[in-house]
Amino acid sequence: MKTISLTQSIFIGLCLSIVGAVGFQTMSWVLPEGDVLQIILSTINFVYIAYLLFNSSHKTGRLSCLILYSTANIILLLAFISHEILLIFLCSSIWLARSIFFQKNLLASIIDALLILIGYSVALWTLSTTHSWFLTLWCFYLIQTLFIYIPQLTRIKKKQDNSLPDNQAFQIAYKNATNAIKRIENH
Repeated sequence: MKTISLTQSIFIGLCLSIVGAVGFQTMSWVLPEGDVLQIILSTINFVYIAYLLFNSSHKTGRLSCLILYSTANIILLLAFISHEILLIFLCSSIWLARSIFFQKNLLASIIDALLILIGYSVALWTLSTTHSWFLTLWCFYLIQTLFIYIPQLTRIKKKQDNSLPDNQAFQIAYKNATNAIKRIENH
């Protein structure tokens, strides 16, 4: 079973942040900043989702999920939608991929959605404060590394059963029932 470690996730987040910042700076000389933003964020998100999917323990559905995501992403890029709608799509696609391939229950998916919202909020605050694309992306992906701890938070502990084994419990119940029938017969 493949697992994602904290250091591996931090390293991927750092690489994506560097590539995103460098890509934004270099491509903004050639294209309008709005187009560059959409292309860079979509590309980085594609790489992050590919990283998640191919480190998943699921054997099926990874490639089809990546193809579906890519198709929807290209359609949205060609439709010239607003940045807000694209960001909602990108964040929800991360959440959907992690919910399907990593989270085991509804509570874990809800916590994962909250983690993405926190990362998005911190990234917006960082961008408005520092105007640095590297720090913005780094803050978002650094917070996203915490998703590997969600299953540990939501693990449902089995109740310890201090009762008797089934056959012994049956024997006691059978003995009580025969004693009750004998008492009824004697009255």
